[in-house]
Amino acid sequence: IGAHKFTLAGQRIQGKGGYTFYVDGGSTNYAALLDYKTFSYTLDNLLFYDKAVGEHTFGLTLLQSQTVYSRDTSTITGNGVPLPSQLWNSLTSGTVTGQITTSSNTVRQQLLSYMARLNYSYMDKYLLTVSARQDGSSVLAEGKKYSLFPSAALAWRINKENFMNATWVNDLKLRLGAGVTGNSSIAPYSTQGAIISLFYPYAGGNVAGAIPNSVFANKDIGWEKTTQYNLGVDYSLFSRRVTGSVDVYTSTTNDLLMQRSIPTVTGYTTTFANVGKTSNKGIDINVTTVNINRKDLTWTTTINAAWQKEKIIALSNGNQDDINNNWFIGQPVGVLYGFRSLGIWQVGDTAAMRGFTANSFSPGNVRVADINGDKKIDPNNDRTIIGRTRPNWVVGMTNTVTWKAFDFSIFIYG
Repeated sequence: IGAHKFTLAGQRIQGKGGYTFYVDGGSTNYAALLDYKTFSYTLDNLLFYDKAVGEHTFGLTLLQSQTVYSRDTSTITGNGVPLPSQLWNSLTSGTVTGQITTSSNTVRQQLLSYMARLNYSYMDKYLLTVSARQDGSSVLAEGKKYSLFPSAALAWRINKENFMNATWVNDLKLRLGAGVTGNSSIAPYSTQGAIISLFYPYAGGNVAGAIPNSVFANKDIGWEKTTQYNLGVDYSLFSRRVTGSVDVYTSTTNDLLMQRSIPTVTGYTTTFANVGKTSNKGIDINVTTVNINRKDLTWTTTINAAWQKEKIIALSNGNQDDINNNWFIGQPVGVLYGFRSLGIWQVGDTAAMRGFTANSFSPGNVRVADINGDKKIDPNNDRTIIGRTRPNWVVGMTNTVTWKAFDFSIFIYG
């Protein structure tokens, strides 16, 4: 196997080659060469303006940003390579006895953004931030590529008030925020009808043709938007030996971007779509302690804990469950839907097994729960939600020990 790679900032050119050579003469020798190049960059144009008037401080930030990503791929394969020394370096009709196939592919996507943000501070105790951002994504449908995302936040440095005279409190800030964010993470060209080339034998030769892709093109895909409200506290205590934050939030996401299954009678199997609405609420807790802080030795511990509860409020077909995609109103995204097991049928369960006249059970089979009690196990009436793919609680802890120029870190989560 051979490979080469050349990397610059924002650019990667890489190729791979491989071959299979048989010495018994009973198989066809095969070689392939793959070359692909990726190129990406982000260009940010920023303008800052700051002004202080007495105890009032103003700050204005303007941003124009562009992100471009491209990938080009080409492949050549050949059957019937006569000599192992050729590898993949001579895949031509004159040197290969079998069929030669070639393919190429290109992907382009862009994100264009404009942002304005105003910061205001009074006596460095009362803080206000207001911003507006407009993003445009090339992967979305015509007329829905651009959207505006506003946000605002208030903060109060309580430790700077005269009534806060506790010397062990270094910093204590209360925050309140609200904002809208967007998501456009779908595959490029999902709004266009891609085709797959296919050659058909005709009149003694091969005629170029095409078949549709298995993914149905949706020409109405827009931004997924999440509106979130957040209340939080930042703190620093005991000469900054203990720092952390606590955040409580609630959010609503509209027009979720997801790949969904569709009836195969359409000629397709899946499509990307804005499928519905979900709500989410949760708590994030972060604590960092400096356990040892000496000249050549430090030991810090960081604990993170997060709890969230998500549920689907609506789907593209209203309040009706979408069983084919395992989406259910009132349940989180990513549930497991299937038959519930009650154990294994035993030899002594013969009488109970006879009650299921529509099913042929025998000892050793899985004993499936009869959800509707009709003595018949079928997928339409006896499947139920049996689990989740996403936990409600996530907890992690990181311990980092630094001694002179060496550091050791261990991370545990669950």
